[in-house]
Amino acid sequence: MGEVVKTEVFSVIVGEGEGEMWNISSPDESLQALFLLDEEGEGHYFVLEDDKVVVDDSQLGIVTDAGDFTEGLTFKDQSEVTAVTDEYDLMGAKVSHVKEEGREMTLSFTKDGAEFDVTVRMYDDGMAF
Repeated sequence: MGEVVKTEVFSVIVGEGEGEMWNISSPDESLQALFLLDEEGEGHYFVLEDDKVVVDDSQLGIVTDAGDFTEGLTFKDQSEVTAVTDEYDLMGAKVSHVKEEGREMTLSFTKDGAEFDVTVRMYDDGMAF
């Protein structure tokens, strides 16, 4: 008999240093978003679909007239992951009513006395901030 060979392909996210990490997945768990805050206070995120990276290391943050929230952040709080339902009507589309089930989480950071919140929603077919 011939030899049986099993192979597996997977992605590994490797980093150096210290930091904090949070994650949230879609209701069917096919999509997962990983959020990281590194030791310089820079936020990053990755998105995985079926354990494969589909959005590589991306910067999390925003620059506004209230401040630069791309670095120097300090983690404050994480909300519970909750189920959400979005419903809306479309005009002139193939489908007139849309109902989407998802999960939502808010991460709160501070910098120089100001607060920066990121609310992310994960659906079976995508994500939104």
